Amino acid sequence: MKTAYLITTILAASLLATGCNDANFGVIQNSIYLTDASGTEKSVNIAFDQTNGAKTDIPVRIAKLLDHDVEYRLEIDPEYLRQFNEKYEMRYNCVDPRYVHFDNQQAVIEAGNIGKLSSISVDVFDTEQMAYAVPIRVTVISGDIEPSVEQSTFVYVLAKRLEDIYVPRFNYKGGENSERITAKPNPADGQGWDMYLTEWTLECWCLFNQYTVNNRAIFDITGVDQGFGDYGIYVRFGDANAPYNYIQWKAWGAQLEGERDLEGNVWYHWAFQYDGSNIIVYKNGERYLSGTIATAGEPWMIDRFRIIGAHQQWGAMWCNMSQVRLWKKALTAGQIQNNMYFELDASHPDLVAFWRMEEGAADFDGVFIDATGNGHDLVDPDWLKGTSPVVQWDGPYSFGD
Repeated sequence: MKTAYLITTILAASLLATGCNDANFGVIQNSIYLTDASGTEKSVNIAFDQTNGAKTDIPVRIAKLLDHDVEYRLEIDPEYLRQFNEKYEMRYNCVDPRYVHFDNQQAVIEAGNIGKLSSISVDVFDTEQMAYAVPIRVTVISGDIEPSVEQSTFVYVLAKRLEDIYVPRFNYKGGENSERITAKPNPADGQGWDMYLTEWTLECWCLFNQYTVNNRAIFDITGVDQGFGDYGIYVRFGDANAPYNYIQWKAWGAQLEGERDLEGNVWYHWAFQYDGSNIIVYKNGERYLSGTIATAGEPWMIDRFRIIGAHQQWGAMWCNMSQVRLWKKALTAGQIQNNMYFELDASHPDLVAFWRMEEGAADFDGVFIDATGNGHDLVDPDWLKGTSPVVQWDGPYSFGD
């Protein structure tokens, strides 16, 4: 559970100075607020499982030191969760207060101190595969100070860690009789996505056993009548110059290329993004590469979505992939960090497609299901021919601490 706490602490610390002085965040002359609410994110995932439940710290602060005590109380606020769901088009259910236990629910920030640490723990209960959250509000018992307008509430989302997962191993066989794994609808069938996005994010977990051969592509996403130099999301590892242990993204006439420092048999989380002006790559949740494109401001066309390929066989190289998510939104670094280690609610309104890739050897029939229900299943046309790039399933793997 340390990852959720670490993410929360880092985000809060990096934005604390801004939160204390910027009226846009609701901190006025002096006020009491939840540190987690001082940034741009208004919710965070906390690890929840059927063995340990969940636990997280809730730091409470005042904007300026006082010469007298301030007594506060934390409350579960179902009405705020209803407003949160409505504003962000989410579907979180409020955890029954019987399952939530506080440490320092009602506490005092002593004169001359800036804050106090409270916490909550959540008992194990049957979620019945529904999404739950704990909405917290801080109120003032005494101390001649008011709660911050925008930072006195925050949502803690119960989330299951990505643990004990079996993932596909891909080894592209190439050749004129091989076809790439393509998401429905396939332009070859006379349809295609015909989708225009003003911003988007594509993320995944990926592991290569080695980086010894060039041009190992994991994504090839284009407009049907456009080459990847114009409208593409063409992501590969290694180009013409060795060594090949680096990532390269060709996008809309631009190209981003990382350092030659990738290690074999190591999982990396990658996120590729267009924010309406820039193209950005995040590596393990951190901003890694960025660049501008000549046609900034124009919508990005997606008509064909393909994975795993090259102009020749991969040979001894292979890769594992998991949790491929396509969003119609430019996620913030905080959102990427917050979601990368956890299972995701496939009904999120900003998801275009979500391929968990957890079918496993027993159930895989050549199709990776799009969990959103939007119908963009990834179909492997070579599965029945026996020439599929899916050569086996590996695991179990767990992501995060």
